Amino acid sequence: MSPEQRLYLANALLNPLFNALGFWRNGRREPKRILCVKWDEIGDMLVCTHVFAALKKQHAQAELHVLCKPFVASVLSQDPHVDRVLTDLSDWDSRYDWVLELRGTWATFFRSFRFWPSKRSERGSIRWKNRGHQAHEVDTNAAVARAMDSKLTIGEPLLYPSDEQLKWAQEKSQEWGEFALIHAGGRSPLRHWPIDRYARLCDRLQQVYDLKILLLGSQDEEPLMRQLADASQVPVRLSTDLDRNALLDTYALMLHAKLFVGNESGPLQLADRASAAGAKLGLVGLFGPGVENVFYPRSLRSRVLHEILPCHPCDQVHCVRPDDSCMMRLSEAQVLSAIEELLG
Repeated sequence: MSPEQRLYLANALLNPLFNALGFWRNGRREPKRILCVKWDEIGDMLVCTHVFAALKKQHAQAELHVLCKPFVASVLSQDPHVDRVLTDLSDWDSRYDWVLELRGTWATFFRSFRFWPSKRSERGSIRWKNRGHQAHEVDTNAAVARAMDSKLTIGEPLLYPSDEQLKWAQEKSQEWGEFALIHAGGRSPLRHWPIDRYARLCDRLQQVYDLKILLLGSQDEEPLMRQLADASQVPVRLSTDLDRNALLDTYALMLHAKLFVGNESGPLQLADRASAAGAKLGLVGLFGPGVENVFYPRSLRSRVLHEILPCHPCDQVHCVRPDDSCMMRLSEAQVLSAIEELLG
């Protein structure tokens, strides 16, 4: 059993105790303070903002706080449903009426003992119930919220860029004309589609569809982006070269893009959120070692390419077929065919 599974089991077994004693102490009072714990990566945060919106709509009088990793906080910087973002465990220094562990740690688990809430829900029970057939993360997060309040009306996750960010993105799109977004990185190198194939894809998109190319990536991914830019025969822009590069800036750009192609990663989820907001954006997601369905884009204008091998899913660190990995088995022809379906 992995450390994560042990944490899920502890949550599933002890959460009824939290709620029984919480009810005995406090009854069924309306919450005045709610804490959502989402100690996770950027892509994971992008598929749970609908929970914050539903909670705030149903319990408008309650303060809603979110505990998350520091580099994820900018996603929520303008979310009208979040009253405060906590980025350190020490910021959780008082009691909340309700605590939702959308993704917690052992430290947040024990914090619940210290500041005992009236009511608590957690993902361990949901994951145990769905074991072997994991639901999409959007639905898993919604299920954690409904375990707290079955009356919640939960839609799709949305993001909230500022007027300034929207204006900047519109000006950039007018300057560039039609453009495509490419993300060749990802947290694990085993999720990466080969750079030479991405380079030929960039050439094809400009030569056949007359699309300008913008490469997306974090500062840590800049060497990979430079490598791709050097391998491409057509000029490309790098997002790290733009005069802005925040997550919500990138999201605002996606509202104007014609196409996104990328590996399983945060930018893919960002593009899916843009599509959910009404952008006419075609998405092609390239998946490999990750579990099927859990992070697939949900947009109707998306295509998923995923080669499921006998060794799947893996630990995303050690590959048993390095010369014929799941990502290498995704052909350029498959990718181009998916793009043709989306763009014509």
